[in-house]
Amino acid sequence: MKRFLLRFLKFSPVILVILLVGGLIVRAVSKKDDIASEYRVAARQAVADKDLDQAKFYYSRLVGSGDRGSEQDQMNWVSILDASGDTQAAREMLERMAPDDSVGFASAHRQKAIMIGAAIAREGTSPERVEQLQWHLRHGARDSTPENDILWANYHLAVEQVDKAVDKFESAASRKPELWFDISNLYRRLGRTEEANRASKRAQDYSAQILQSEPTNIGQRLRLLVLLANEKKFDQVEAILGEGLRLNSDNIELRNMASNLTLIRLEEIKDDTLEAKRNRLTLFAQAAKLNPSNPNVYKVLNQLYALSDSKTEQATIRDQLEKWITDGHAVPMAHFTLGNLLWQESDTKGAVFHLEAALKIDPSLAIVANNLAWVLSQAEEPDFERAEELIKMAMETAPKNHSFRDTMATVLFEQEKYKEALPYLEHVLPHAVGEKKAKLHEQLAIVYESLGQESMAKRHREQSVAGEAATETQSEVTEANVPESTEPDSTE
Repeated sequence: MKRFLLRFLKFSPVILVILLVGGLIVRAVSKKDDIASEYRVAARQAVADKDLDQAKFYYSRLVGSGDRGSEQDQMNWVSILDASGDTQAAREMLERMAPDDSVGFASAHRQKAIMIGAAIAREGTSPERVEQLQWHLRHGARDSTPENDILWANYHLAVEQVDKAVDKFESAASRKPELWFDISNLYRRLGRTEEANRASKRAQDYSAQILQSEPTNIGQRLRLLVLLANEKKFDQVEAILGEGLRLNSDNIELRNMASNLTLIRLEEIKDDTLEAKRNRLTLFAQAAKLNPSNPNVYKVLNQLYALSDSKTEQATIRDQLEKWITDGHAVPMAHFTLGNLLWQESDTKGAVFHLEAALKIDPSLAIVANNLAWVLSQAEEPDFERAEELIKMAMETAPKNHSFRDTMATVLFEQEKYKEALPYLEHVLPHAVGEKKAKLHEQLAIVYESLGQESMAKRHREQSVAGEAATETQSEVTEANVPESTEPDSTE
């Protein structure tokens, strides 16, 4: 016993040092964990408060260069970087967490799979993208959840394995029935009518069940209405929509759907009798009252104006637009439509005034910029500089829009900037028909001739002449088969 005590005393200083150091390490680790916990709580609170700067401050200390914090902390840091506009740093962080050639974090692989899937949907597929998508799905979407099933279904669509995609969609919807709505729409796009109808029925049953307990659920009511409208069950649509408006009379989405439904009824009137015209105007007024901001209202208004041969009707339509502007209803769209109508009446000054007014109120309206550019380029005293500036602005918003490219082609052609106009004219050509196509061939003949390409100029000139002849023949046939109207227009 004595010998044991002596030995213990001999080594006790060493033991004490070991215990002391061990205690310090435990305390340091504990303190580090406490600090990390404090940063984590503060960071999450900042996110809840939508304080991006504070969230970035705390997550930068919690995660730092990307090798500290939990997997969830690092994914949150990626989201914060992206939300704050530092997309490059967010992308680099995600690449480190989910490399293309080794295993990383499952949540990061899943996020990359979502991003690649979105790129495929937006820009089209490629073997490289499909291979990357499969890699990240294998490492990030292994669990059989509805969300992962959807990701795998999109992968199968990308590689044209439609049956496998259908199986995955069905698997997802069996556990998450709200997905039947989107799956029904997908089946319709794929041309699988039987599956679409079956999915639509399940989606309708689900929405109806939700509405029984939650009659003010706008989202489910809208989904049910869309499904029924797709199947042209308009009586049911009117009943369910009417109930929704009684419960939520000011809801803009319901009012917009009611407005569109009224316009559908308007377009079903095919007669050209006086009574039919009055009914169309009555329905149009109802659609506009339900939602004056509905862009479809203005499309139909343009059609009614163009089809009308009554100056009184046309004046009534213009008066209505002026009234909406005065009352403050959908002012940009009303200005835009009035500008278009005045252009049809050869009132260039009035058209420019109202189109400019619409663009000043809402500069994001690319279609307004396009139409204004067209009017300015066709005026007696063209303002090509302003027109070119406007159409460039419109094309930044929608670079592939055929109408915008047509306007750009016209603006450049009118300035004799033939070399610049060429690619736009050739882009528009395949989408044109009849007289428009013949005119494009004529313009392309002029362009190629100016560029010294006589052979191409000759080909386009021949196509232009042939197109004009075909258009004239079709016009003669049409006129020969249209009987004279025996009913006077008493609305004059």
